[in-house]
Amino acid sequence: LTQPVAGVGAGVLPSGISRTVDANLLRDMRTQQAALGQFRVADEFLTRTQDLFGSPNSSSSLTANLATLSRRMDALATAPEDVAKRRQVIDAATMLTRQLNTMAGTLQSLRSTADANITDSVKSINTELAKIEALNNDISRNKASAQPTADLEDQRDNAINKIAEQIDITYFVRDSG
Repeated sequence: LTQPVAGVGAGVLPSGISRTVDANLLRDMRTQQAALGQFRVADEFLTRTQDLFGSPNSSSSLTANLATLSRRMDALATAPEDVAKRRQVIDAATMLTRQLNTMAGTLQSLRSTADANITDSVKSINTELAKIEALNNDISRNKASAQPTADLEDQRDNAINKIAEQIDITYFVRDSG
């Protein structure tokens, strides 16, 4: 609304704050945020797991150590009396065993990290859900008393977005807010 002073326009008076949101676009964005979060977590853990196995052409990969043991066992099979070949089989088997034990320990560590991350996510989600509950109550109260709710709805959307970054969600808005 324009505000005239002595018949001359001297500014505007705010008539209120309104909020316009495309609910379908917002819902799609949150769905994609959840998918992105899942892909990021999977990528991190799969990359770390892949690093354990090593590159197929690396001399220290699991595949290379298995191939070395196989070659040395084949060589021993042709000359079982050869003490040096027996020692080579034992050394290759020991190397492979150590690598498998290291891999098992690292995988267990990754699992523990995943468990800790899940615990942190659950705490974060519960915190945001508590905020949403309080904001829903405030929004309902303001709507019932014809007070503005745009700021509260924005805060609620931010909390919902934080949850959507961690898990796939479904939500709805009632007429009461």
